[in-house]
Amino acid sequence: MIEERQDTLSFGQKDDLPNKVVETVYSSGTASSCIGRINSFIQAKGFVDDKTNNEKANKKQTFEDLLVDLANTASFFPGVPILVKYNEFGETVSIESVPVGHIRPISNGKFIINKDFGTNKRRKKDDIIVSEFDPNDRPTDRIKSITRQKEAYRKQVGELYYPIQKCLLPNGDKLPIPEFIGGLEDIESDAALSVLENRNIRRGWRPQVVIVTGEIDDETEDEDEKTDKDYFNETLKRFQGEDGAQIMHLETVEGEVEPKVHLLDGKSILNATDKATERVSLKVCRVMNVPPVIVGFSSAGKLGDLQELENQIELFLLTINKRQRMITRALEAVTKDSKFKNLKFDISSLNLFKFIPAELLSLLSKEEIAKLYEITLPTTEQSNSVE
Repeated sequence: MIEERQDTLSFGQKDDLPNKVVETVYSSGTASSCIGRINSFIQAKGFVDDKTNNEKANKKQTFEDLLVDLANTASFFPGVPILVKYNEFGETVSIESVPVGHIRPISNGKFIINKDFGTNKRRKKDDIIVSEFDPNDRPTDRIKSITRQKEAYRKQVGELYYPIQKCLLPNGDKLPIPEFIGGLEDIESDAALSVLENRNIRRGWRPQVVIVTGEIDDETEDEDEKTDKDYFNETLKRFQGEDGAQIMHLETVEGEVEPKVHLLDGKSILNATDKATERVSLKVCRVMNVPPVIVGFSSAGKLGDLQELENQIELFLLTINKRQRMITRALEAVTKDSKFKNLKFDISSLNLFKFIPAELLSLLSKEEIAKLYEITLPTTEQSNSVE
């Protein structure tokens, strides 16, 4: 029988924070570009060692494939959940990535895995309870764990290794809470502005309309059970069309009034939206620790001075380095004393300066460019330094 479950640790008020984070990021053009850049820099060109890249991590993936999944997770969340499975001798033979949204810690120190966490599709009968992976366990301990799993699930379900970067928020010592969690509203604003801008562009060539009339009878109905106001509104709808001009109708109560139509130029609305979009997009880059220059902001006015650019790049590289080291250490821990023990999990690095637009570099002096290229990634491993 499956053991009695303990209290499950909720991830957010509605237990759907991982889903919300991912959906919010992908709804924003700026945030999704930032995540894409973080992801690219974490996985870079794979592991430094080609043998490691080509070695099978599980039945379906090489370690290079596995790194893609781990980097995708680490781009959003400061955690690297890894599911470990053994052979009949208790030796590690399979390593898989598990999405953060599929996992919830429980009070007895174990974990529940269910791909439908945070949705209304979740069924508790589909929950799988796994123990925490302990790198110091002996093969005999793991054989006992496999036996219990087969009794409960008729198959081995593995053990979970789940290192995270802890924070001081509630449950921040047990759940990988994104560092940009405080900027979700900015990301939502960026997404909303994109929708607004799209609507304004589609309608922008059509002026906004204000129609002023006297009172229109909305009480006396004709043989078709319609009032003068009904006919007036139908006429406006036909004039407006699905994506036509936005119309405001003002009725006065000052007796007979000659109907008037006022046109409002939409150009000022488009300009105001552009400015707001730029301002919010830069805020999104800031909360996600991504230099605006590598997601498309290339003018000097948007980037600020050289020192600001240096600071942005250094913070970005610190974030990348932390995630890469977390992945490397996690893989080293789960492959200890296994057939993978001789593999090297140092991750390669990308040259960030190749992503800086040429038009920006042309604005800098040779001394400033040299200063930028001298920025080094704070790391103890040479393989993780900027080329």
